[in-house]
Amino acid sequence: MIDSTFRQVCAAAVQKYGADAQLCQIQEEAAELIAAISHFRRGRSDSRAKLLEELADMEIMLEQARVIFGDDAVTTAATPKIERLCDRLGIEDSAG
Repeated sequence: MIDSTFRQVCAAAVQKYGADAQLCQIQEEAAELIAAISHFRRGRSDSRAKLLEELADMEIMLEQARVIFGDDAVTTAATPKIERLCDRLGIEDSAG
């Protein structure tokens, strides 16, 4: 789903509303995602659809975070976490 149009729209949102406002929005979306996961795990009706909606919202906001902080910074932070997960899963890390 991450294509140039998606990135452009996310960058435009950061440009229009500002980084601080979008960071607040990320917090709100994270809280909504947490609630949707809880409802899904408890088997509430229509919770799957709500969970997917909140996942989509979070994906959009995380892309905006990449715009704010930069892809390289996020990748740099993620790399050791992926390496650690590979170790835990017994997967040889192709990057290392």
